[in-house]
Parts: sequence; C-alpha cells; structure tokens
Amino acid sequence: RTFPATYWNVYLRTSSQAREDVRFDEVTGDTTQPNQEKILRGNFLVPNTGSSTRFRYVQLTDAAGNSTSVAVTLTEAGAPAQAPTSDSWGFATALNDAAHNFVATINYVVTALGAVGPLLVLAGLGFLLWRRRRPAAPVVPRHA
Repeated sequence: RTFPATYWNVYLRTSSQAREDVRFDEVTGDTTQPNQEKILRGNFLVPNTGSSTRFRYVQLTDAAGNSTSVAVTLTEAGAPAQAPTSDSWGFATALNDAAHNFVATINYVVTALGAVGPLLVLAGLGFLLWRRRRPAAPVVPRHA
C-alpha cells in the first residue's frame, strides 16, 4: 500500500570544527546501479560547533538559506503472493498440518522434561539416600 505524501522537517545531528555546507540529495535513478542520478533537495548549513564532540541539530535549508521541508511518499511492500495449491480435497494440507502439530507436541514434551528433569533427578537421589540409611537398632525388651 502507498501512504500519501507527507512533508517532513529534516534535521542533521552534527559536529564540526569549521563551518561547512552539507548537501541533501534525492536519488532519482536506479539505486542498484553506480552513478545514480540525483536532485539537490537542500543544504545543511553546519556551523562551527567548537569541538568534534559538541553536537547540534541543523535544519535543512533551501538555496536562499530558508528552512525547508521534504515531501516523502512511503510505499509498503505487501506480502509475496502465494501460489494457489492444487490440493482441492485438502489431504496434503491436512497431512502438513498433522506433521506440524506432531512436531509441536514433541517440542512441548521435551520442554516439559527439561523443566521437570532436574527435580526428578534430585528426588531420585533423595530416595536412594533415604533407602541407604541404616535403620535404628531394635529395642530389645528386658524380661524380669
């Protein structure tokens, strides 16, 4: 789908140790080829900021130095078209869905075992230790 043209104020975040003009061009030629055709849309009149670490925002200007904006039209690429299936009865689709569901179920089982497995190991070790402990010596009653 295509969104209608909207005007944007364009800013450049920059630092410079000398005043300079930076061009802002629109590429109008084939962007996949070298030496594209371009149109000047404006300049950023970058002042001396005093240091390469002191940044400031500079608005795009036209040839006369007045602030200007740029019209931008956005085009969103849609999802690729899917070829229609020749599976009129849906059998192949059903098999595909069944295989997908089977793999998902196996995934859930493995995930559950991964979560419960350490607890089962600890419980098993506890049970073995409990079985190995020696029973207390039986109390022998004394007869008079």
